[in-house]
Amino acid sequence: MQDSEKKTQQRRQLKRWGTSMPCMILWGDRIINGELANISFRGAFIAAPSAIPPVDSAVTLIFHYESQILLRATVDSEVVHTIEETEEADGIRGFGLEFQGPLKINRSKLLPLIEKLSGDSL
Repeated sequence: MQDSEKKTQQRRQLKRWGTSMPCMILWGDRIINGELANISFRGAFIAAPSAIPPVDSAVTLIFHYESQILLRATVDSEVVHTIEETEEADGIRGFGLEFQGPLKINRSKLLPLIEKLSGDSL
């Protein structure tokens, strides 16, 4: 198994939740608008971004989830893969993020959103 395949398997050990929520990504002095397509406690996929940072870029994900209360989270991340819009990619354009920092801290930031998405108390 190649290193990239091992890394992908490690990133995908945690359950992912699908969503369709606007988000912002801070990349240096740029703001990228996109759609949070799926999220786990270790990472996320951003679809339809206004720009795609290169792999290994340090970025910050910011999202707002509105229901009866506003949930806001900021998670430092690193771009781990990108997908340009091609025929092979079925028209998908976006990039995958791996959250940086301790899982325990990121989990506490993301828990309210993921509980809303799953409908369960985790």
